[in-house]
Amino acid sequence: MSGATAQARWPRAGVAVPGAAALLLVAALTLGAVAVVALRAEAPGALSAADWRAGWFTVRQAALSALISVALAIPLARALSRRRFAGRDALARLMGRRFCCRPSWRFWG
Repeated sequence: MSGATAQARWPRAGVAVPGAAALLLVAALTLGAVAVVALRAEAPGALSAADWRAGWFTVRQAALSALISVALAIPLARALSRRRFAGRDALARLMGRRFCCRPSWRFWG
């Protein structure tokens, strides 16, 4: 198979590698945290009921937070892209701002 044919068949192959690497990193960090909790459990490999409750609470809270964020973000993004209204530019600028400040090293050392 020539390079041109492979490129036509997989036009976004260059995007899949960083995406897969990010997925593997997130999975490793998540499973690593679970492994540390399991290793520090009272009995080796046995999680207590409180550990399971904390884990499920975390999963439910993350899922609910993601759903609420998406439910609010999609209509807002559609409104910003399709409509013109008073305050539209200010709202777009506000949403584009960083939430954390640049570190100022001159004050820390």
